[in-house]
Amino acid sequence: MKITYIGHLTIKLFVLSFCTGSLIHAQPIGKESALISVVSDVSGSLVIIDEDSVGTTPIFAYTVLPGTHRVTVQRLNKQSWFASDWTGTFQIPAGDSLVINPQFHEIYHIQSKPYGARIYNEEQLLGETPVVLEFPASKEHRLVLEKDGYFSKVIECLPMGEHLIKVMLEADDNYWLEQDILQKKLKSKLNRRKKLTYLSTALSFASGVGAVWFKRQADNYYKDYQNEIDPQKMNDYFSKAEKYDRLSTASFGAFQVSFGFSLYYFIKSHSKN
Repeated sequence: MKITYIGHLTIKLFVLSFCTGSLIHAQPIGKESALISVVSDVSGSLVIIDEDSVGTTPIFAYTVLPGTHRVTVQRLNKQSWFASDWTGTFQIPAGDSLVINPQFHEIYHIQSKPYGARIYNEEQLLGETPVVLEFPASKEHRLVLEKDGYFSKVIECLPMGEHLIKVMLEADDNYWLEQDILQKKLKSKLNRRKKLTYLSTALSFASGVGAVWFKRQADNYYKDYQNEIDPQKMNDYFSKAEKYDRLSTASFGAFQVSFGFSLYYFIKSHSKN
């Protein structure tokens, strides 16, 4: 809101208001009077000075007595519950001229079903529904609502239009069909990874148990080899000890590999990639 004081001036003004069709003459400022002009960004708004209706904007050089005056500029759209009229109180000395420029803003409450739709104004993200937005009353605004899985919707915020805007978004069947296919593929991939996890875990367990058993057998045959005095039996025990020792080593290697795979598939089965 802009306020301008124009000192001690003598003003002669002849104005034709195209918005109201009113003809206004301004008288010279005297020592016992002052002038008030009201120029709003919205033409046609009713202006009330103190208790008197003095016309509609723009108002030029309305003569008042010096002192305190209350100026009210009413909104054109009385249907808006979200905003009030503009009001200001001013002290005007004798011989001065006051120019008031009230600026209105309109408040819009935007809802969508489903909620969570993104709202853009000229590609600038303003927020997500439900949301309350404020715009200058002198301008109209076209907003775009977007939500994944739904067609975009264009709405208009008009100063003289609805201020509680409810939008029903239309579902994009192709989008949901594609999402369903992707979910099935992902589920199939996760199931396959879970099966591989179970298989590698079972193999890891079996190879671990086998490694321990083969190692014990190798140790037993080696002890028999150490306690035997018959050369032929000694060779037989030693050969068996070597055989089971190799099997134990191979089983332990299989255990390490299968354990690594089971850990890998376990992690992958809990990821979406």
